[in-house]
Amino acid sequence: MVWEHVAAFEMLLREVELAQKARHDRASRRKAAICLHLAVLAVETFVNVYFRLLVAERQYAPHKEWILSDIAARKGIEYKLKQWPKALFGGEWDTAQGIGQRFEDMRKARNNLMHYRYEPQKVHILGTAVHGLTNISPYHGLGAAQAREFFTTMRDTIAELLRLSGKNEQEVPNALHAWTGLVTW
Repeated sequence: MVWEHVAAFEMLLREVELAQKARHDRASRRKAAICLHLAVLAVETFVNVYFRLLVAERQYAPHKEWILSDIAARKGIEYKLKQWPKALFGGEWDTAQGIGQRFEDMRKARNNLMHYRYEPQKVHILGTAVHGLTNISPYHGLGAAQAREFFTTMRDTIAELLRLSGKNEQEVPNALHAWTGLVTW
């Protein structure tokens, strides 16, 4: 499934770029928003499958019941990245800098598109008062550049998780290809 999510993202990214070149801003924005969702989805799918496979190995077996229970309970990606790498690899996922921060920013951007915040403002439209507006400016800022950044963040997040699990720099491109189908680095 990770391959499928990444392949769908690559296909959609090309469409975002074409729409932007053709100055179809609305189409570009809509497709970039889907790219944002796909990026977080691909990372979470990778995390679920990768860690599920890892706990089948003897060295990680003590964590098997816990990881499988978290997957069954559908714990969120924020929780998984905070808890699982630390427990299995001894390395913490740092959301304050680097790729950890980039992924966290991307995850929050996705959440902002899904979970609107109530803003206690009122506007009158054609004699009707509308209470509690929603700020959708983050959506209006989406386009090809943001979609490319989402793609890079998705790829780099998976690569960093592979590093945390013990893969060295020479192994990461092959492992990344095996998990995502990506052939360029």
